[in-house]
Amino acid sequence: MRQQAEQVFIEPGPATASTPDVEPLYAAIGRLQMENQLLKKRCRHVCSPAMHLGAGQEGSAQAHCQALGLARSSYYYQPREESPEILLLMRLLDERITADENPCF
Repeated sequence: MRQQAEQVFIEPGPATASTPDVEPLYAAIGRLQMENQLLKKRCRHVCSPAMHLGAGQEGSAQAHCQALGLARSSYYYQPREESPEILLLMRLLDERITADENPCF
């Protein structure tokens, strides 16, 4: 048994003889992570969170928000209406900017 023990450390075993090539796997993981991030960004611009977090869907709001990479508070967010003063200022600014061909600030 001692004679065989010496050979264990001298000769490579089947576990070290062939190691899988992991570089293509790492490249695929990186590509998929980039695609996932891009889709999340596009989804934020195109779709509202309410479309993805409907009441009829299974799962909690927290799980849906986590899957979309959003804060849970965005699920409950209700935008306020702008005041008439702000709307007037925005209209005046818009008229001023679109009246000139080369607007300067």
